[in-house]
Amino acid sequence: MSVRLKDGTNWVYTRDNWVRMNGDWGKVRRVYVRADGQWRLVHQNNIQAEQGTMGDGTSTYIEHSNYVQLYAESVSGSGALASMVLSDRVDLTNVKTIRYRILSQSSSPGAMNDVILTISNSKIGTLGNAVKSFYSPQQYNDWTTLNLNVQDISGWYYIRVHASVNPGTYNLVRVVRVSEILLVFNDNSEVLLWNSSMG
Repeated sequence: MSVRLKDGTNWVYTRDNWVRMNGDWGKVRRVYVRADGQWRLVHQNNIQAEQGTMGDGTSTYIEHSNYVQLYAESVSGSGALASMVLSDRVDLTNVKTIRYRILSQSSSPGAMNDVILTISNSKIGTLGNAVKSFYSPQQYNDWTTLNLNVQDISGWYYIRVHASVNPGTYNLVRVVRVSEILLVFNDNSEVLLWNSSMG
């Protein structure tokens, strides 16, 4: 996500933003504006997707130009987990929904394998340390929007996505592709938090 500044008559995107405080220059990580009596995050620098916890089985995390792919295959009955996590904690105060653009496929939809959306205090971990989560065993062959309701949550959390296959399964595959993540605020305004072009 970039900040735009006006250069003469043209609006241009900036890549890195710096501010001088107490004589020293430092990179700006977040930009807030005050609206309706509340401070709102409008820009967060350097939010990137990273590989999260990878479980048993055959699990891969691959960054493509327009999506991140998670592949989880249970080959020995022990299950499988592939995870993506955003690089920094995100303030979810006054956010009602985290909205994800997802494509999710399975070798056996609905049979002990899921796409799972979570928030957590921990960057790395399994589903056991999730504060909130949304499970979907369905298959989404076309890009679709999935939502995680966080209206009752406030404070800073890591946002994670998991491709999960339950233990006790054999040769079962779940593939999840993620292209973007947005925040939807209580007043229904939206902020793009991450997309694949941001890394």
